[in-house]
Amino acid sequence: MAKYNWIQCGPSYSPCGSTGSYSCIGATGATGVGATGSTGFTGATGATGVGATGARGATGQVGATGIGIQGFTGATGATGSGATGARGSTGSTGAIGSTGATGFGATGASGISPVLTAQSFTSHQIQVGTKTFYYISAPVGWSYGSRLRAVANSAYPYDWVEGTAIQVANNFVTIYIDKIQGSGTFSDWQIGLSGDGGIGATGSTGPQGSPGGATGATGVTGATGLQGATGVLPPSNAGNVWTFAGDNTTTTWTLTGNTSGSIVSSLYLVAIDGILQAPANYTINNVSPRTLTISTVPSGSSLVVISLSTA
Repeated sequence: MAKYNWIQCGPSYSPCGSTGSYSCIGATGATGVGATGSTGFTGATGATGVGATGARGATGQVGATGIGIQGFTGATGATGSGATGARGSTGSTGAIGSTGATGFGATGASGISPVLTAQSFTSHQIQVGTKTFYYISAPVGWSYGSRLRAVANSAYPYDWVEGTAIQVANNFVTIYIDKIQGSGTFSDWQIGLSGDGGIGATGSTGPQGSPGGATGATGVTGATGLQGATGVLPPSNAGNVWTFAGDNTTTTWTLTGNTSGSIVSSLYLVAIDGILQAPANYTINNVSPRTLTISTVPSGSSLVVISLSTA
């Protein structure tokens, strides 16, 4: 094929001779456009080729087990420090256990209830002084120094005696009577505890009574009676009573007639305005007659001394 050199000649290129002089190249013709033909049918798929599987090759020999030196144990890692986990919830309450067997203990001994009242058939006259009442033996509800009242059942509630217990036993009580109501002699007494009487205000003086009638004539003097028998001194000082009026000064009091009685303080009952004094608060002096030494007694107060001694 001839070789052309293309040169620009005007607005387009034209082939020129291989070695001749340059000449103008004519204009390029329009590109031809033809319709694309329709796609042909797809041919049928050829059959799949099947070849015989080759024989399996022989298994190679197992290689010898390699033996290597065991490596050194690595250093222990540092202990991890982590926050303590939250406390778990409390478990549910376990089932209630069965009830234990009932215990059996011996029954304690029955207590003894003291008698609060006692009946005495001892005969006594209603008057101030020391009186002993006997009754059926039983634990009583009073003791030395208790305030007691003995009421005559046959004249209840009008006739009675009252005072302080100065000797107590299960079958009798000795009372220093300092308060009475009524009169007569009785042998059916009901004895029980009594509270101390209160001291009320002194009432106003009543109006003076009208003058009586004229004084009557003096009666005839009666005949002189027979002389009585000579009295016998009591065999002991037991039950003797001395009364004194306090003056806020005197501390030693003479027990007139007590020439040889006991000098033991606890064998004498001493009361100021009805209040018993402890034996440690007074002394009986070994003189004749005996004397009592105690702290001053307030003016107007009553000092009562009772001998319990049989000496």
